[in-house]
Amino acid sequence: MHMILRDPEHGRFEAILLSATLQRMRVVVPNHSDAIELELIGSRWVSGLGQSIEIESLTAGDSDAVASVWYSHSCVGAAS
Repeated sequence: MHMILRDPEHGRFEAILLSATLQRMRVVVPNHSDAIELELIGSRWVSGLGQSIEIESLTAGDSDAVASVWYSHSCVGAAS
């Protein structure tokens, strides 16, 4: 899945989702030599450096997969 993410220090950037669970996701970002792991803490995604990361966009060729990911994460956020 293709993502547009935002962090307070670097602004908006593109990423590709490698894997995700309800609490963690790994993304690869251009010009980074390694994948970045994000953890859901409360209702915010946080990088390993402690930066809050916003998900602005998430797209895939399979619209059912996108709906499933958004539904799963919105349920987690609602429960927090």
